[in-house]
Amino acid sequence: MPDFTKIPNLEYLDLSGCASLSHVHQSIGVLKRLEELNLQKCTRFKSLPNFTGISNLQFLNLSNCASYCVSLKSLPLDMTGLESFEQLTLSKCKELENFPKILGMTSLKVLQWDHTLLEEFPPFSSLSGLYGLSFDCCSRVEEFPDDLSGLKHIKWFHAYYTAITKLPSPSLLLKKSKRYRF
Repeated sequence: MPDFTKIPNLEYLDLSGCASLSHVHQSIGVLKRLEELNLQKCTRFKSLPNFTGISNLQFLNLSNCASYCVSLKSLPLDMTGLESFEQLTLSKCKELENFPKILGMTSLKVLQWDHTLLEEFPPFSSLSGLYGLSFDCCSRVEEFPDDLSGLKHIKWFHAYYTAITKLPSPSLLLKKSKRYRF
């Protein structure tokens, strides 16, 4: 993997499907203009770099990273400094148990953590910009949070194949949402 200090203006990096990729050079942390990083289907990916210098990151896709996601139990990221962050996709990170720190990420619009071991939701009060939420096939999720009022802009909400046995009361269902899937 190249040293990214030589290309400081890089905004988009799509490494999806790079089957032999095991890590990304640590210098990726200097890419202050990087907006999108796609590592989907990097089946041998094992090491997540430090993203503390990537303040413009909007999109991170780690779904189907077999080697990395199979062993990933929590994200080593404190994502609260990513003020422009819009989409986090952790689908099929099957061992993921702990949610990253995302408090105050009002710019986050889509959150997908399908097929993980997460048991509870992140605090929605700090995710007021969220419009899409999916936690399909999360077998440990047993109930909805008591308060969904922080989700003011939600348009779709997916929660099928979970352990949830009781739907939220109609007053908790969001008025702006156009599509629910349970």
